[in-house]
Amino acid sequence: MSLKAKKKGLSLEFESLEPVLRRIGHSEPVLEWLNAPDAYEVYADIIVQDLLDDPEVGEFLAWLIAQHRYKQMLRYLSAMDAAELLINASIIAEAKEARIEHTKERKRK
Repeated sequence: MSLKAKKKGLSLEFESLEPVLRRIGHSEPVLEWLNAPDAYEVYADIIVQDLLDDPEVGEFLAWLIAQHRYKQMLRYLSAMDAAELLINASIIAEAKEARIEHTKERKRK
């Protein structure tokens, strides 16, 4: 797959976009929250992290944060064209994969 992009004098050409997106996604796993910065701000709060570990409220709080994230992502993604959607979705998927791999590595140690 070849992708060409020209915008304001910038010209890029990739034979395969997958390795580029993989590198971006794996370099910063926080990019899983790329289209939901407000939800990430709530999720990353120290007090919220402690509450997420609480057996009484953690599951419900995680559900609320997920709902907030989905609503915010819909808002961001609905304003994008197809190429932007493809790139964003790929970066988010790679970042999620990096987070899962990192979690598995931490559990092994």
